[in-house]
Amino acid sequence: MGVRKNYRNLTDVERDRFVQALFHVKSTGVVDQFAEIHERHFFHTIHRSSHFLPWHREMLLRFERELQKFHPDVTIPYWDSTVDRSPSDPLWNNNFLGQFNSAWDLRRAFGAAPGSSLPTPQQVETNQGRGTYDAFSRELENPIHNRPHTWVGGVMNDFASPGDPVFYLHHCWIDLLWAQWQLAHPGAPFVPWSNPPGLAGVGLNDPLTEWPDRTPANVLDHHALGYRYDTEMPAEMPASIGNRRVFGRDLARNTKSIYAVTTEGRLAQVYDAEGWHLDFPAEAADSASLRFQCTPAVFGRDLALNLKSIYVATTEGRLAQVYDAAGWHLDFPAEAAGSPSLRFQGSPAVFGRDPVRNTKSIYAVTTDGRLAQIYDAEGWHLDFPAEAAGSPSLRFQGSPAVFGRDPVRNTKSIYAMTNDGRLAQIYDAEGWHLDFPAAAAGQADLRFQGRI
Repeated sequence: MGVRKNYRNLTDVERDRFVQALFHVKSTGVVDQFAEIHERHFFHTIHRSSHFLPWHREMLLRFERELQKFHPDVTIPYWDSTVDRSPSDPLWNNNFLGQFNSAWDLRRAFGAAPGSSLPTPQQVETNQGRGTYDAFSRELENPIHNRPHTWVGGVMNDFASPGDPVFYLHHCWIDLLWAQWQLAHPGAPFVPWSNPPGLAGVGLNDPLTEWPDRTPANVLDHHALGYRYDTEMPAEMPASIGNRRVFGRDLARNTKSIYAVTTEGRLAQVYDAEGWHLDFPAEAADSASLRFQCTPAVFGRDLALNLKSIYVATTEGRLAQVYDAAGWHLDFPAEAAGSPSLRFQGSPAVFGRDPVRNTKSIYAVTTDGRLAQIYDAEGWHLDFPAEAAGSPSLRFQGSPAVFGRDPVRNTKSIYAMTNDGRLAQIYDAEGWHLDFPAAAAGQADLRFQGRI
């Protein structure tokens, strides 16, 4: 699955490869072809209608596939114009997008248009809170989407704006904002705009202009299209797969939240927002007397909205979930899965399967040494992977770790220490399997201690 990154997070190799791919698709006529399609349909349903977002998602996907003909690892990065607001930002360096201004005669004029400005973080935050697709997508298009076009100027502010490569970084960010809104509003349906009345052909199953075999229904799930955003974090960003303690909220702004259990057992959140702050999520969830042990794990559900779920064992061994959704809340997943008497030791690990749908799998060792998986699929469920792999008598100690191999296919590998100190790997490949990596490496007698 491809990962679309903030352009600031590109490696030098990724940046240079993207630039080379852009020059390649310009030389083959693809850039001009996409600019012509956009110009020809500008006043049709690709703007000012409910098809605005799905049409541009399909367009980005098609352009990205053209780039990947140059190199299969290329993905479109995004430009967050609430953060990078100056012509002196690295986006416009001559080793990145700055070189295209003269090479492609783009006539950029940053901020020169009367009244031009860039969207603000507050506008984006307000927009993310809209409760319906109608309200959200209208406001996302105007003013949030429109302003960077005007601010950049030149070709970017013309009907053929895809002639400027920053078009794709800008629309990639717009697509990211839609994906984040979908996560926060999983039950909100795609609906045609309610106004103007009589606007036909912009429903969920109506064809997209230029591509009649495609509809909004085909593009609602961007994961199914083969990409995700770095803000979703399943593979590269360890917070979502069980990097205990830290949730990286925004790489560009270097903001993060840290979770730890105090010596008296209180679950603390230490976070930076114009300075460091500290609070106690479980106590904010009306569980002031609850005390915890060992180390928490955190699943970052949504970076933009700063939503996360924390997993930690209480001093009496109950596995707690502390999550924020219009305030802090607390529940007990294993108990919700029908096992109220089950108790746990050590620290849990969490694999965030799908941040958009807020689905995850939690791994923890019970007090009698069984490796448990608690996962949500239309409710909480519980099973025992090692036992399903044919090792019902194997017992474990301490804290497991999990590596999410593929969030889309929900495949993962769990690592846990047996009671006799062997390092076990339990992985799913058409069923659960179990082996011992150190033994497979020729060290069958090696024994381990501590936390994985």
